[in-house]
Amino acid sequence: MASYTVVIVPLRSSLTSLDAVHFFLWVKKLKDLEREKDLLWMGLQGLEQVRERFCSNLKDNMDVQENSRKKEMRKALEFPDTPTLLLAQIHRVNRTLRNLLCDSRNPTDPAIEGVMFL
Repeated sequence: MASYTVVIVPLRSSLTSLDAVHFFLWVKKLKDLEREKDLLWMGLQGLEQVRERFCSNLKDNMDVQENSRKKEMRKALEFPDTPTLLLAQIHRVNRTLRNLLCDSRNPTDPAIEGVMFL
């Protein structure tokens, strides 16, 4: 949690004056905004960590699927059947979705151009 600074500003009038009350409410609002900003920042950092973990797990799963897809494609070349070809298309769509979710810096990835969605 961030540290906060206390500022004491002497007022020329009493503590019950309207200026003193307005100043107190202004300082209180600034403190609340600072606290809200800190909480939002912590939430953003947490979301970024979850996103990185999600993308890492997704990449690992896609690598496993890619390896199994290659094995299935070898089988499909020997004995072609409709479910195997459909599974290959599903894997291609999954890779495309992973690229869209995890590579926000490069939204136009040439690897996914021309891919048809089911």
